[in-house]
Amino acid sequence: MSDRSSPWTHLWGSGKEREVVLAVDYPKTGRPEAGFPDLAAHLPDDIELWETAPVSVAGTGGELSGSDWVDHWLQGVVANDWTVQAVMGFCASSPYASTLRDRIADTRGSAPKLVLFDPDVPQEFYLAWQFTRVIEGYLPELTPQEIAAAKETAERVRDAHDTMSGLARALLDIGRPLIELNCGRSGLDAARTQELFDAFRTYVSYQVGANAVAVADAEALLASWSTATAVSSSTPGDGAKAAAEELSFPSTTHADLLRSREVAEAVTGLLR
Repeated sequence: MSDRSSPWTHLWGSGKEREVVLAVDYPKTGRPEAGFPDLAAHLPDDIELWETAPVSVAGTGGELSGSDWVDHWLQGVVANDWTVQAVMGFCASSPYASTLRDRIADTRGSAPKLVLFDPDVPQEFYLAWQFTRVIEGYLPELTPQEIAAAKETAERVRDAHDTMSGLARALLDIGRPLIELNCGRSGLDAARTQELFDAFRTYVSYQVGANAVAVADAEALLASWSTATAVSSSTPGDGAKAAAEELSFPSTTHADLLRSREVAEAVTGLLR
């Protein structure tokens, strides 16, 4: 997990140029969806690409707001004195990408290009689904019966909550004992167990924050997305309907969108 002093991770280019392209996503190992490092591998050498780094909630008394996340990344842009050519966002990170782009426009006086891949706004069903993916993919010591019971509980609390923040608190309450059980069986100590729980908290905070920045000013979000280029897979995000332009790749799955060479070539054209 990145610390608060490192808002950006360098993905492509020399790392020394001031004119940059920014990518907004929550990078985590083991996910089936390709990430911006996969896209970067097919980009020309002269594109300077940086990706958002997570802000750990470890040691904080509360959760981070959506504005906290954006402020953290924007501070890095200002500190590096970057000229931002474009901001890109993947899936549920698209609200962050558009908000960051608009904040950069406010501080710099001109708006970078906005490129959104299967853009969407995370909702309660999405957060509950991501919770089940974490339980299935990152807690190998749980039995199939324990995983099934956790999924049932997640569905039940999802139906009982109509806000992302309320659902998030409930899922954290469910997740903590499961993480402790998994770590105990793995022989991990209390410090490592807390570290894993903080990583889970951070990811939940990220998803809740993306929803929050979207619903805080839905009209502003739609106005921002109306200037974007949406890059769509075989299962486009709902946000593609609001974009100024859509580049469609119907033979490419959502999971493969950022690893497609054809998509990278199209994105390169957008960035020129």
